[in-house]
Amino acid sequence: MPAIRPCFTTRFHAQADQRLFVLYLPGAELTLHASVHGADGAERQMLFESLLCLGPDDVLILDRGYPAAWLVAYLTEHYIRFCMRCEKSSGGWAEVRTFERSDQVDATVTLNKPNQWDCEDYGCSGAAPRGGLVK
Repeated sequence: MPAIRPCFTTRFHAQADQRLFVLYLPGAELTLHASVHGADGAERQMLFESLLCLGPDDVLILDRGYPAAWLVAYLTEHYIRFCMRCEKSSGGWAEVRTFERSDQVDATVTLNKPNQWDCEDYGCSGAAPRGGLVK
């Protein structure tokens, strides 16, 4: 059952299909950023809009659903440290699939370039990002 509570600012009830996006600092039990979005909002876009809330020593932990060439390129180019979970056989990166099938425990790879439209929308270069993979 979704939680629906009145909004005392506008005197309307929240929509049942709204989504809450949160950047959370574990250990300190601190919410760094929270925002409410409509059901049609993409999680990657929600993340992108909140990246300015990260500090220089923060490490962004991304669960499934986030792998995208433009996002890896953006985070790398802006020196945002991150760890991103990629599900097995989750399309996209041939380098990741090859690594999954190998006996290697870790590797440094060059991923595919982000497409031109994403580079224009999100302000990343068209260069193929390099990243470390760990099993």
